[in-house]
Formats: sequence, structure tokens, C-alpha cells
Amino acid sequence: NFMSGTDLTLPLRYALEANDVDCSIVMTDNEHGGSHDVPELMRKIQHNKPEFRNAVLSFSNTNSSVADPNDPHQLDVVGMSADVPRVIADFMAGKMGAEKN
Repeated sequence: NFMSGTDLTLPLRYALEANDVDCSIVMTDNEHGGSHDVPELMRKIQHNKPEFRNAVLSFSNTNSSVADPNDPHQLDVVGMSADVPRVIADFMAGKMGAEKN
């Protein structure tokens, strides 16, 4: 079914298994399934990779997101502009978001 949704946990499941992955960028139309597993996957990833970052770029505005707004290692962006790639790059490089020790 075309509208059944996309499993947005796949990049996080991969990151949990892969040693050389320290961030993920998920691009979505917010027609997703499996998002209820994201908080648990992020906890597991950050247990082993404390600086892991996850950015969610949504191309449609809805009342839900898979990024936790209270987690400084996750970024939620809705829509696209010329500034978005730089914002995501700065977030992934640790120039914004989680407090540095």
C-alpha cells in the first residue's frame, strides 16, 4: 500500500549495529510507521555512542515527529530553504544542539 508509511527506524537500526556511524539524517513526508521505536533506539545508540546525532527533515508539517524535541542530540526541521543544509551540517558538527563538555 502506497500510503502505509515508511519505517523511519531503519537508519537508526543500522547505526546501532555499525561502528563507523555517528549520525543520521532522515528525510520524510511524515507518512511513517514504526516511529514508536525511535526513542528506545536512540537510547540504545546513545548508550554506546554518546555524541550520536539524528536530524529529521520533514517535507510536510504534521503534529508528530520522530525527533524528540527534548533531546539535544536530535534536530527536527520542517520544510526546505537555502539555509537548511548549513543548519544540519552545523548541528552534525556539534556547533549547535547538545551542550559541549
